[in-house]
Amino acid sequence: MTITGTINQVFPRFYYKEGKKINYYELLVSYNFYNGVNEILLLAKDFDKRDLNNKEQLFVFEFDIASKFVNDKLMTDFYLQSYKKVSNQNENPLIVIRTYFEKSGFEVLNKQEVKKRVKVFGKFTSIHRNQPPLFCYFWEDNHFLVDLNKISKIQLNCRSLPYKDKYISNVEVWRTMENDNFIGSIL
Repeated sequence: MTITGTINQVFPRFYYKEGKKINYYELLVSYNFYNGVNEILLLAKDFDKRDLNNKEQLFVFEFDIASKFVNDKLMTDFYLQSYKKVSNQNENPLIVIRTYFEKSGFEVLNKQEVKKRVKVFGKFTSIHRNQPPLFCYFWEDNHFLVDLNKISKIQLNCRSLPYKDKYISNVEVWRTMENDNFIGSIL
């Protein structure tokens, strides 16, 4: 997955595994998605603090999604693989958001009624055998969705929302895609 955005905040974190302290960072990143601003919390092994000097600096972030559906709850983390600065020499840089998933199969796991709408939790199996399944949700009344069994690509809305003293990350199926040369949302 690829997004272009700015770094809002960086939180140093740690946990213990087998008695050893493991340090990592949480990067809160803002990006535009279909004319709306989203925030996403990316977990990173390493981060150069000098990249915080300019709040307006754009970066291209490559990340992976780790998701699971346990006890009727969707749990998602976004893992930063790499990032790089977008050159400021170009007055109008190309901002690409490529968050689509190529699926081979789909399974409904659960449905919930929320404020008179139906939220569907599903499991998508990738066409790439080494890629783990993707657990996400969509709204049954989403008019951008067609029969999910007939479509191979789905556009995802990846975001993290503040909740008390932490962020909850989730993946929403935004639309289905039929066009093979679709590269994402270009703003």
